Amino acid sequence: MPEWLQPLLDWVSLHPVAALILIFLFCFGDTLMLVGFVFPSAIVMFGIGTVIALGALPTMPTISAAAIGAMLGDLLNWWLGRHYGLRFLSSRAGLRYQDAFQSSRTFFAKHGNKSLIFGRFIGLLRPFVPFVAGMSEMAFAKFFIWATVAGFAWATVMV
Repeated sequence: MPEWLQPLLDWVSLHPVAALILIFLFCFGDTLMLVGFVFPSAIVMFGIGTVIALGALPTMPTISAAAIGAMLGDLLNWWLGRHYGLRFLSSRAGLRYQDAFQSSRTFFAKHGNKSLIFGRFIGLLRPFVPFVAGMSEMAFAKFFIWATVAGFAWATVMV
């Protein structure tokens, strides 16, 4: 075991609630547009799986914290797309990511509801597909169901 891993495992074992809150916040941040590009989620989620395998965190609460963080991040992106989508697209930040928005729009148009699940596993699309769903006026109840399924599927597979 690497030398740096034991202090991390000790901290997580002593502060499991704080670790779960950090996992929630990481997964929430990973989903957000313009913020999510900085988070290397695949590597971190694999690391979280390692921490679970070593017995420092319980499996279901950890997957739940990750999934709920991802789902709430998607919900925020949906809401932002619903209320500010067109204004954001014409802003400086929106213009900077026109290619990603166009790819997400095409992806959403092609795959519909399933794009929320598929897009969760594709790093570049992850923050944009929920935003596009909101811009497309996808009903909240339908979005909530698909975002929940996507969040739990992603967290389970990634961990």
